[in-house]
This record gives sequence, C-alpha cells and structure tokens, in this order.
Amino acid sequence: QVFIKNVKELILETGAAVATSYYSDLNFLNKNGAYYYNLSDSIQNHGVAIVGWDDNYSKNNFKIKPPYDGAWIIKNSWGSSVGDEGYIYVSYYDTSFGKDSTIFLAPESNQNYDKQYLYDPFGRTGYIDYGKNIIYGANKFYAQGSEKLKAVSLFINNANTTCTIYV
Repeated sequence: QVFIKNVKELILETGAAVATSYYSDLNFLNKNGAYYYNLSDSIQNHGVAIVGWDDNYSKNNFKIKPPYDGAWIIKNSWGSSVGDEGYIYVSYYDTSFGKDSTIFLAPESNQNYDKQYLYDPFGRTGYIDYGKNIIYGANKFYAQGSEKLKAVSLFINNANTTCTIYV
C-alpha cells in the first residue's frame, strides 16, 4: 500500500515518470489488457512505464481475481496489439510488480544543451553496490573545445542519499 500511495503522490505532485518491472507471462493477461500474477516465485523480466491508475478497476476483469479492485495503467513496449492498444492494467496486488522501480523527476529536455557527455544513453543499465555507507566515484569527460558546463546529473538507487559533486 505504501508503494501505491507514494507513486501516485509523485506523479501528481512532481510529474514524475515511473519506470518499473514485473514478471510478464501472457498466460495471465486477458484480451482486455488486465494482468494479475499471483505467484511468489517470479523474477522481473519486463520493464514498463506507469502512466496512470484506476482505483475502481474491477477485480472481475482479471483471469485470476486479485483480493481487491484497483490497477496501474502501464505503457507496454510491445506495440498496440498487446493489451488495450499497448496499455495494460496491472492489479495493485500483483506479486511481482514494482519491486525494481526508478523515478524520473520532471526530466529536462536534452534540447536545452548543445552537447551531452554521458556513459549510459539508455538510462540505468546496471549498478554497483559496495555495501558501504560512503562511496567515492569519478567520471572523466574531456571538453571538445571551449565549453561552458551548464548541468550535471546522476542516478542514485537509494532515497535520501546525499551527494557531493566536484567539477
């Protein structure tokens, strides 16, 4: 319930984009785009974007009935032939949904800059966990001429993390 409340608040208050993963098995998907996976032995195998929710989406819409009504509306990457024209309603009570989520807070347009220097053009593609409270890291980029640095960004896995950036 905390995940549901927090994601809704983030989307409403900040315009956040939420990417998450779940265990996708088309045997659990109805023709109308309703999906509910209720087994506990799953791993996440598909990434999607949460684009909305419907607290009143009936539990009767699912092949296997979840305990209560309510569903996330997700945008799928498989095109308009899967689900409801590319959208799927995933029950709030799906046992695999939302365990690995990323929040993008009102991302700035890349059109605001002449150049970008980055290592991960596809977003988070991996991570390192050292099991420590303090971690130091560095990225080195070399300017290709006389340039003014206008912005710096990074990705953090944990909430309430403090970062210090030196340029």
